[in-house]
Amino acid sequence: MADPADRLTVTRHDGGVTVAWEGPYRDYPEYAMIAEFVPYMLLMLAGSGAGRRLTPVWVGLPRRPPTAPERLAALYDTRRVEYEAAHPSITFAEADIDAPLPRADPALAAILDNHAQLSTAAARPVRGWLDRFHAALESAVADGPPGLDQVARRLAMSPRTLQRRLRDEGSSWREELEKLRQRRVDRLLRETTLSVESIATRVGFTDPRALRRAIHRWYGHGPAAIRASGPM
Repeated sequence: MADPADRLTVTRHDGGVTVAWEGPYRDYPEYAMIAEFVPYMLLMLAGSGAGRRLTPVWVGLPRRPPTAPERLAALYDTRRVEYEAAHPSITFAEADIDAPLPRADPALAAILDNHAQLSTAAARPVRGWLDRFHAALESAVADGPPGLDQVARRLAMSPRTLQRRLRDEGSSWREELEKLRQRRVDRLLRETTLSVESIATRVGFTDPRALRRAIHRWYGHGPAAIRASGPM
């Protein structure tokens, strides 16, 4: 179980096979602990599949070298721990990766593969991160003008992480608020008989003139044309 934003990258090279992890928690105070845990979790999962304890070729951590490295050497069962890496990672020997799984069952694998294909064909699309952000933003409007901290809490992340994730999507908090206002204004004009003054108050504009200027900026014409076009 993990955040949908988690990403594992598997790279095969001369030194073996490296599994690197990227997650959305870099700005969290607990990130150093999370980064230490990930290679250990991958080591335990790999050992469970192999049916024996595996010794990694090396482990990469984004933290600075500790004053007492013995704890990490014991945790990963190797003294080859490299620090200040871009992402936490663990490298396994090529022989360990290519070794057959001792409890492998070809018949069961075929059944599971068929089940996976059927399940994938019938699955509904999963909402992406930006879809979840928009849902949280729309939900926050019920409590008044949404704030960055408020929406970040709904998504279980820090405000800095939320801003960074929006930048990664080619957007920003300010742009998303502008789009939210536009969607709300468009809906109220098309689906209600509220006056422009009432809509301006509901959506958070200082006065009706500010709303009219925004509508001209968005559509190139005034609110009357939108209202006359009716519901979409």
